[in-house]
Amino acid sequence: MNAVPAGVVRVPWNRLLIWGLLALAVFGLRDVFFIAFLTFLLSYLIRSIVVALARRLCLGTERAGLERRLTLATRSSA
Repeated sequence: MNAVPAGVVRVPWNRLLIWGLLALAVFGLRDVFFIAFLTFLLSYLIRSIVVALARRLCLGTERAGLERRLTLATRSSA
């Protein structure tokens, strides 16, 4: 006798609970997501600066060591 009467909608409580817990976790960790986003943004910006500087300083040669030193220099100056 588990028949649902016509017009009555069964609520999927387990799905609502999972989505609610996920929303609560995202809300609780919103500062961590912001820090992760800023870290990505700064890393992307510094990498672009380092590649541009390395291209100017060493034309047509391998520049892995130069890029490492420039990366350390830009990170320490920021």
